[in-house]
Amino acid sequence: MSSGELDIIIHATEDFNKVLTSVKKVFSLDLERLKLKRIDLSGHFGNPLVYLKIRLDRKSTDQLLETIFSKLPSHDKTFLIENLDDFIHKNKLYIRLDKQQFCKGILSLGESDSIRIVIRNITKNKLLRKIQNEK
Repeated sequence: MSSGELDIIIHATEDFNKVLTSVKKVFSLDLERLKLKRIDLSGHFGNPLVYLKIRLDRKSTDQLLETIFSKLPSHDKTFLIENLDDFIHKNKLYIRLDKQQFCKGILSLGESDSIRIVIRNITKNKLLRKIQNEK
């Protein structure tokens, strides 16, 4: 049984509701039944930030993985498969999606200003099967 979470840092120049709406729309998640945690923070220069953590149950995690692997461009899927050992650590999958592209409805891997996704209790073989099923 896999479970997961999304971690998103929303800057003062970004629209919190737009990011939240994008998460709901792109992943087709019922956010009302999931556990959301919002923490208001200050950035390096005192600028306001919002840290948003969304905990996913098994059903939502499966749905999220299906969406990612069906919408991720083939070059990102290939990169993920070829570098899978860099994305999985102790049966946890770590993926970062480009937040700016995400808010436009486009999924792509990203490193900076990203949406961090952690999926627990997933093995390399289980993940490869899921990726192959979504090709």
